[in-house]
Amino acid sequence: MSIDLINKAPSGTKLWILNVGFLEGDEGWFKRAGGTSTKSNPKPEPERRKLVVISVLIEHPEEGLILFETGSGKDYPEVWGAPLNDIFAQVDYRPEQELDAQIAKTGHNIKDVKMVIMGHLHLDHAGGLEHFIGTDVPIYVHELELKHAFFCIANKSDIGVYLPTYMRFDLNWKAFSGDFLEIASGINLHHAPGHTPGLCVMQVNLAESGTWIFTTDM
Repeated sequence: MSIDLINKAPSGTKLWILNVGFLEGDEGWFKRAGGTSTKSNPKPEPERRKLVVISVLIEHPEEGLILFETGSGKDYPEVWGAPLNDIFAQVDYRPEQELDAQIAKTGHNIKDVKMVIMGHLHLDHAGGLEHFIGTDVPIYVHELELKHAFFCIANKSDIGVYLPTYMRFDLNWKAFSGDFLEIASGINLHHAPGHTPGLCVMQVNLAESGTWIFTTDM
C-alpha cells in the first residue's frame, strides 16, 4: 500500500539497519538516576546495559548509496584506550559486525558509498570514518557539530568523546547549517541539539513503510 507522504523518497529506495557492534556500560550513563541509592537500599546492585551500535545504509535511486553514521571503527578497544573501553566496553564482538562487512551483507561494497551523513561525531558513531580518509566521499555534518568536535580536540576538553583518529583534514567534510536540510529526495535532517551542539536527526520517508526516524543519541 502506498502511503501519502510529502517529500517521499523515489520508488525503489531501499534501507538497511546495520548492526556494527555492541557496547556495555553502567545504566547510570543512560538512565537518569540509574543506580541511585536510597535509605532503604543504600547500596543497590549495579545494573549493566547492553547497547547495539547501528549504522543505516540507503540505496537511493537518484543519489546512490548513502550511509548514516559509521559505528565505532576497527580495533576500537585499542584506539579508545583501556580507561574508556572499561567504561563503555565492546562485548560479543564478531568480525561480521565490521562496517564494511555489514555493507557487504546487503550486496553492496563500502567503496561504492557516495555520501556519508553524521548525526553527531562522538567516537562510537564516527570511528568508521576511517574508511573514507583520503577519498572524495562527502561527509555531511552540521556546522556546529564540526566546530565543536575540532574545538574539543584542540582544547583537550570533552576528553575521550571525540578522537583525532577520525577528526582529520583529509576527510571531505561538508558542513551545513540551519534547523532543517532536505539532503536528498525523501531524506531530511533536523537539527536537535542537546546531547551535542550539532546533533541532527535523520528522517526518511519511504513509499511503502512510511517514515523512519533515526535519532542518533538524541
